[in-house]
Amino acid sequence: AYANDAYHSRYYADGMNLFVELTERYDALLADHDLLAMPTVVDTAPEHDPEMDQYDRLGEDLVVTNTAPFNRTGHPAISVPVGEVDGLPVGLMLVGSRFDDATVLDAAETIESMLADRSSSA
Repeated sequence: AYANDAYHSRYYADGMNLFVELTERYDALLADHDLLAMPTVVDTAPEHDPEMDQYDRLGEDLVVTNTAPFNRTGHPAISVPVGEVDGLPVGLMLVGSRFDDATVLDAAETIESMLADRSSSA
């Protein structure tokens, strides 16, 4: 509301224009590839602090730069747990073309099955 009152939606409009460009760039990448694979987040999880409530956790420096764009671009994305670093979980994010949810879900299922087979044979 403040930005709208103070800047008459200028920054909102700029942001929406950036999402159009971002969508086009992901579309271009996915024209040549079935999926994109990337880390779900760029840092490991923060230590759990039982004194923090859900609102305090929102202020943590938890970077969602890899996941947030797909909320606007419409590309299906899923995070698959693939292991641990220093005892903390690590996720692999798979991203597909818009409206191609099935490819993303099939790939995630394949990765999970492969990891389950590997851990059961160990």
